Amino acid sequence: MSEVYNERIDKIVSAMGLMSRKDCARAARNGRITLNGSVIKAVDKKITQNDVLCLDGEEIVYAKHMYILINKPQGYVCAAEDGRYPTVFELLPKNYLNLGLFTVGRLDMNTTGVLIIANDGELSHKLLLPKNKVVKTYRAVTKFPVSKEDI
Repeated sequence: MSEVYNERIDKIVSAMGLMSRKDCARAARNGRITLNGSVIKAVDKKITQNDVLCLDGEEIVYAKHMYILINKPQGYVCAAEDGRYPTVFELLPKNYLNLGLFTVGRLDMNTTGVLIIANDGELSHKLLLPKNKVVKTYRAVTKFPVSKEDI
């Protein structure tokens, strides 16, 4: 995912859900962050997609937008939080939880199927707005036969 950006190091690390900006500054002072192979001590420098940023030797791949395609299992709700039922966000790695992700549409708790989770409101709007006529296909399995009158 190669996007054009010009962002501060601490903002990138925080936006990727790795740590807070304050913790990022502390990590840099402790020599845990490198930029293009060199240890950095300040995180206020802006970098571009051509730079290689690493935390503890692992490259940080920054993406302004994140898109996750998930096969939602039965028994999960499409909500950020729910006091009674597990949410689809509980299926994601913990470091994804602070990235501003939301479900693009929703499936009922007892429904399974493909679900998009993203942090791109513009895409979500385009996919869900009825005037855009994005085709969605649903398949239902019923316990009893369904007549034309039932439909």
